[in-house]
Amino acid sequence: MADSNVNLNTTVLSGNTGLINSFPDLGIITACVLVPKGTVIPASAMVSTTAFSTYVNGKFIADQRKIRYFAFNGLDKFTDETKKVVNEDTGIYQLDIYSFPNKFSFRMMKNGGNMGNFIEATRFQNTQAYFDIFFIDSNGNWHGTVDQTGAGGLQAYDLQQFFVPPSMRRTVSTNNQYMINVQLSSAYETNGGFAMYQANYDSSTISMLQNAVMSDVSSVLGIPLLITTTTDIVCILKAGEGSEDLASPQYYQSALTKACFVATNLTLGTTLTISTLNKGTIVVAGQVYNYLWFILSAAPTATNQVQIALAAPSVVNAIVPNFDAVTEIVQVGVDGQNAAVHTF
Repeated sequence: MADSNVNLNTTVLSGNTGLINSFPDLGIITACVLVPKGTVIPASAMVSTTAFSTYVNGKFIADQRKIRYFAFNGLDKFTDETKKVVNEDTGIYQLDIYSFPNKFSFRMMKNGGNMGNFIEATRFQNTQAYFDIFFIDSNGNWHGTVDQTGAGGLQAYDLQQFFVPPSMRRTVSTNNQYMINVQLSSAYETNGGFAMYQANYDSSTISMLQNAVMSDVSSVLGIPLLITTTTDIVCILKAGEGSEDLASPQYYQSALTKACFVATNLTLGTTLTISTLNKGTIVVAGQVYNYLWFILSAAPTATNQVQIALAAPSVVNAIVPNFDAVTEIVQVGVDGQNAAVHTF
């Protein structure tokens, strides 16, 4: 009869109790980073703190959303809401029988310390099907779990729920409060499977992208600007939930060029050439418009839909350093979601 591993107990007692006095010291968690499901920071990115920073910083402003990292930093009021171990009282003994995964609560103070950033945070509520999570502590360490592939990377925690409770309004004794709750899936990942990289990373310095929204205002500004209706589109460009006019003289009116934008014929699925970008400020019916006036090199066919959007972040940042904005397409063919859409 051949040997078999059926019912083989694979538990190996491998722990030792000698003093470990060189392990990096854990600080208070001050940032959490949502990353695509299955993310593992490779060992090659952890050969030095410089290599690590270069790797992760590139992820925060990645052109493709599917590989992008999203940080919530400046967190405070850390609360460990992990459910206590359940035990059974057998009479003489109280036996611990189950440990629960960690649940943490935070108050967003810096990057999320205003209503605009809180509004953006709500768009991540219950998106755990798309993201795993890392934590960054006050000592600059990145917290994760052991790389299950055995390649020596830092693996993100499996996320059970990312929840954004309602904001709490200012009172005479407290400021406005914006909270986030993080529920993890596995108690093992944060305990026996805990791993970290001593990155000396300052989470307050992370450069990230913000949403920029473009809208077609050709119907309003077309007549006063004397545009050619067969080739021209006039847009506005705002960020900060509408609070920042990116095309204003105070912001980037002089810096933006036609290369910062992409024109797409949605009807035909083709990329169009922008021959000229005019910029300026005009007042119409008492309303100030800081406009971007795009002139196409050729007239699209009547009834065709043309979309104007920012080029990839890497392209725009090369022209306007640290612009760090993106027009994520929320609804294709719908003006202002988040690109401008004009029907000829």
